Amino acid sequence: MICRLCSWLCDRVCPPHLRDRALSDAAGQWEDDFALGWEPAEEDDARERQKEARGLTKDDPAAALAIHLELAEGGSAFSMLRAGWHYLNGYGTERDPAAAEEFFRRALCAGSWRATIRYASLLFKRGAHDAWPSTLADGVDRGFIPSFFWLAWYSYKRSPSARTAREVRHLLEAAAAAGHPEARLTMARWMVLGKFGWREIPAGIRAIRAFVRSSVADDDGAATATA
Repeated sequence: MICRLCSWLCDRVCPPHLRDRALSDAAGQWEDDFALGWEPAEEDDARERQKEARGLTKDDPAAALAIHLELAEGGSAFSMLRAGWHYLNGYGTERDPAAAEEFFRRALCAGSWRATIRYASLLFKRGAHDAWPSTLADGVDRGFIPSFFWLAWYSYKRSPSARTAREVRHLLEAAAAAGHPEARLTMARWMVLGKFGWREIPAGIRAIRAFVRSSVADDDGAATATA
């Protein structure tokens, strides 16, 4: 009954831009924005070449990848990250998750915190459960908020139980408090589902409504600013 209640509530109060893929995309954008101040500095010439690659990405993705591969060999963490994206999505090359993982690992070692999330994701998907927790835990230790959410989420995905939810609650709460969209909604949903006890279900319903109100307000503000 509680699962139906959660689904019913979200269907009625969550506008389309807060559902499924749209929410995931919004969370990804939030993480990228958060990570901007954490990324290593790039040389001016590398930034110019990366700008050139960005202009080629849509019409000639193979040429864009070639630029990033060249810059990655020169030590650019950003280009390592972008090369990994190309291989992961098969953009300008054959899809190659193993090559993507290697580039994300290299980007991480070069100082890219965004690569932490990409690398951990591929480790989790291929079942490297001895590796992704420590990768994300390092981000938690350093205060990198996206790591808080993903460590909580992957831990729960591997062992989806109320006990796991309670064990990772502090991670999810920290990410939600920092404004991570998916962490905020996940925290509210788990409350509605009774994973933290029946007494927190009403608070979860209020949290979902508050999330929707704040998200709609943010969208209205952005639309006004654009106009």
